[in-house]
Amino acid sequence: MFCFFSLPNTGYLYSLKGGVELLSTYQYPEKVLEAVLTDFLLHVITKSALQCFTVRCAAVAARIEDPYIDTTMKACPPTSLEVCALRMQLFIGLRSVCVYGRHVILLSAADTETQEETERTTQRRGLELKEHTMLTGIFLAVGIDPANTPALESFLSRPFLSRKWTISSPKETSTVGHGWNLYVIDTVNPLTLYQEMVEYSQRYAETNLQAQSLRHLLSEAHLLLRASLLQTSGQQQNIVGDPATSLQTEADGPSEKETAVQTDIQELEEALRQNCAQLGDCFSRGSQKDCHLALPYYRMSGLSVTEIIARNRPIPKSTPSYGPGFLFYLKHYLIEETEQSLSQEGADEVIDIFSQSEPSELVSMCASPSMVNISPARTLRILQRLQDTAGVSVPLTITMATMMLLLDDLPQYTQLMERHAEMLLVYGFIEEPRLLLHGGGQHTHIRPTVLTRQLAKSQPGLLVAAIVALHENNKVQLEHADHIFKIHSCSHYGALYPWLTVLSPAHTISCQHQEALHKLQSLLCGPSLSVGSVMPLLERLSEETLWGFSLHLLCATRRGQYDRSIEKLLDRCPQAIIAYANHQLQDKHMVLWWQKLLPELCNRTRAAPDNSILLAALKETLVVVAMETSPTEFLELIPDDGTASYFLPHLLTCTQRHLLV
Repeated sequence: MFCFFSLPNTGYLYSLKGGVELLSTYQYPEKVLEAVLTDFLLHVITKSALQCFTVRCAAVAARIEDPYIDTTMKACPPTSLEVCALRMQLFIGLRSVCVYGRHVILLSAADTETQEETERTTQRRGLELKEHTMLTGIFLAVGIDPANTPALESFLSRPFLSRKWTISSPKETSTVGHGWNLYVIDTVNPLTLYQEMVEYSQRYAETNLQAQSLRHLLSEAHLLLRASLLQTSGQQQNIVGDPATSLQTEADGPSEKETAVQTDIQELEEALRQNCAQLGDCFSRGSQKDCHLALPYYRMSGLSVTEIIARNRPIPKSTPSYGPGFLFYLKHYLIEETEQSLSQEGADEVIDIFSQSEPSELVSMCASPSMVNISPARTLRILQRLQDTAGVSVPLTITMATMMLLLDDLPQYTQLMERHAEMLLVYGFIEEPRLLLHGGGQHTHIRPTVLTRQLAKSQPGLLVAAIVALHENNKVQLEHADHIFKIHSCSHYGALYPWLTVLSPAHTISCQHQEALHKLQSLLCGPSLSVGSVMPLLERLSEETLWGFSLHLLCATRRGQYDRSIEKLLDRCPQAIIAYANHQLQDKHMVLWWQKLLPELCNRTRAAPDNSILLAALKETLVVVAMETSPTEFLELIPDDGTASYFLPHLLTCTQRHLLV
C-alpha cells in the first residue's frame, strides 16, 4: 500500500509496508494543480503542461513478492533510486486530470470569463444535467463507462462542469465564457516506452559505458518492465479465476484474452532478460562499490557464461582490461558446483582473463569443475610463469602436477608431488579442496578428480589423510568422505532397500526381467553409481509400471526429494509407505514423519475414511510420532477436526514416555 500527497511545488510518495517510509520526493519545476499516481507513472498538470514522473512502487512490490531479490540470485534497482521526469506535453488552461486504464483524461478551459458571465451564474446552474449527459456520452463514445469508475463519476460531478463549455474548434469559438476542452490521451505501451528508453540509452553507451546516466536510465526501464509484469500477471490470474472463462477454456481451449495476456507476459519477460543483460554489462565495468550486482543481473538475463564472456571482451587493438564486476561474476560462476562444463576454447579464454587480471586466482580457476576441458600444456606454461613471478606455493605445485597427469607425464608429476612433504600437501588440499573433489553441492553428486584417482593408486595414505583433514575442517561432509573411501574398496552393488520388495514383488514381472531389475536397483542402492549417470536411461523409462516407478522413486530419493517421493508413493502404492519411511526417514530426515507424512495421511484418510491401508499407515505413523515428539508438539500436530478418541491413546503414550525420560 502506498500513500501519495502533493503540495503545489513538491510531492511525497510513502510506502506503508511494515511502517511508514518515505520513498520519493518530487520537486516540480512549476506550480502543480493536480496529480494522479498509477502503477507506472505519476501524472501531474500545471496550467500549461502535462508532466510524467517515474515511481518506485514496482521496486517495493518486487521485494515483497520475491524473497530472492537483493541476493546473488536476483536484483532490482533500489527504492531509493532518484526519480526523474520522462515526458512533458503542452496544453492551454489545464484544470483537471484523471486516469482510466491506459487513458489520461484532461479538462482545460481558456480563461475568457466576462462580468456578464459572472452575473448569469444562476442561469447556468440549470444546464448542469445537460452538460453531465454530454460528457458521459463522450466517454461512452471512446469506450469508457463512467458509471463503472468512481473516479470518473467524481470527475464529472465537479462544480466547474456546470459552466457553459464546448469542444474547441478553430471555426466556432465561444464569444463569452470558458471554451472547455476534453482530451483523452492514450499512454504509451510499456514495451514501446521501454524500447524508446533503450534507444535513448545508446547515446550514453556510445560515449561512456560506465556513465551513471546510462545505469539510471536502464534501471528506470527495469522498474517499468517489473511494474508491467506485476500488472499483467494480475490480469492473468483474474482471467483464470473467472468462472465463465474457465468453462470456455475447458470446452474450446484458451480464450483470445488468455492468449493475448500470455503473449504480453512472454514479451515482457524477454524484454526484462535483455534489460538484465544490459544492466549486467553496466555493473560489470562499473566501480568496485557496485560491481557485485553484475552477478545477479547476468543470472537473470539467462545468458550462458560463454555469451557473457563474449560481451566483455576488450575492444580490438585496445589494452586488454576487464571490469571488476565481470571478474566477480566469473569467479562466482566457477566457484559454484554446477554440472555445466566450458568448452576447451572457453576454458582457455578464462585462464587468459585471469592471467592478465588476477593471476593469484589461477589455481582456484583451474580447480573448478567447469574447467575440466582445459588445455593442460597451455595452462602449464601460464602456471610456470606465475611460479616464476610469485614464487612456489603448495596449491600451485599440486595444480601443475595435475596438468602433468592430464599430459600423461608421470615422471614430472611424481617430481612435482615430491617437492613438498605430505603434511604440506594436506594443507594445500585444505586450501583448495576442489583439487581432490568436485561436486557435493545441493544439486550435484560427489566426483573424484583425476588427481584423486591417481593418489588412490600411488599414495593412498596421503589421500586418506587429505580426506580426513577436509572433513575435520568442514570442507567435505562425512558421507562424501565415506563415498570416496569406498571407491576402490567394495562392491558397486548394495543391499536392496526393504521397501523395494513391497513396491515391486516378484510375481509382477518375469524372472529374467526380475533379475535385471534387481541388479539396477542394487546399483542405485550401492555406493558407486551416481544418479546423474543413469538419468539418460531413466528418461526413457515410463513410470506407468510399478518396476519403472520404483527406479524413478529410487533416484528421487537419492536426490533428496523426500516430500515429492512420499506424495507419489501414497498415490501409487500406499502399502509401501511405512517400509519406505522406516528406512529413509531417519536421523536428520526424521522430522518428515510429522512434518510431511502425518499431514498427508490425515488429509487422505479424511477423503477416504474407509481405506484400511491408509488407516493402518496413519496408526503406524502416530506410533512413531508419539515416540519422537513431546506432548506439546504432539498436541499441535493433531488436526482441528480430528476425533479425540482416536488420537488420545497416542497422546497418552507420548506423555508417559516423556515422564519416564
